[in-house]
Order: sequence, then structure tokens, then C-alpha cells
Amino acid sequence: MRKFGKFAKLSAVAIGLSAVVVAAPASATTEQSSAAPAYSERCETGWVEVKAGVTNLPVRAWPSNSAPSYRTVKGGDVLPCVDQHYSIGENYSVCGGTNTNGWIIIQRSGQAVGYVLMMCVIDW
Repeated sequence: MRKFGKFAKLSAVAIGLSAVVVAAPASATTEQSSAAPAYSERCETGWVEVKAGVTNLPVRAWPSNSAPSYRTVKGGDVLPCVDQHYSIGENYSVCGGTNTNGWIIIQRSGQAVGYVLMMCVIDW
């Protein structure tokens, strides 16, 4: 019986300690989840908005600065994008990024797609 009693006491202490370790301040969770990224990381919502102040952002045929441009967009324009997808392409250093290579895939008419610089758009 004595061993069982010690085991019960140790179990109670272990359970109490695990409850203390698991508990986290509510404010820490809220602060982390409310922070939005400074750019779209992978088209979370199916739509992206071109960042304010951006002018003449090309929608390219493939993720390269030398690819043909279908059209240009500007700050405040909202574009449909392929949900949860992005492409790695040629590096660029604009819109706050340095030597960045992420491109958001933009939906065009039908099955066609275009590419815009990831650092220049935010989820809408």
C-alpha cells in the first residue's frame, strides 16, 4: 500500500506540473494570431491586393523579370489568385524584399495564369 500511496502523490504532482507548463497567457496567443504578414505568402484567401504605393506592377507570363507582361496593376488593385499556391522564380529586390524569389500565381481568364511579385501584394 505504501508504494501505491507514493505513486499517487507523484502522479498528482506530475499532473499539477503539466498543467502549469501547458497553460499560456491568453494575451500572447491573441497577439501572435492578430499579426498579419507584410506580404501574401501563398494566396491564403483566393484574392490579393497590390500594396499601396506600388505602381506599374507587371503581371508576367512566368515567374521571371524578363517574361512578357500581360498587363500592369497598381496599389489597391485586387486580383484573383490560385489558393494556397506560389511559385519560386527569378530573384528581385523591390517592395521591401531583398534578393527574394517568391511569386504569387494570378488567375486570368479561363485556365491562363500570370505571376506577380509576392512582396508587392497582401492577402485581401
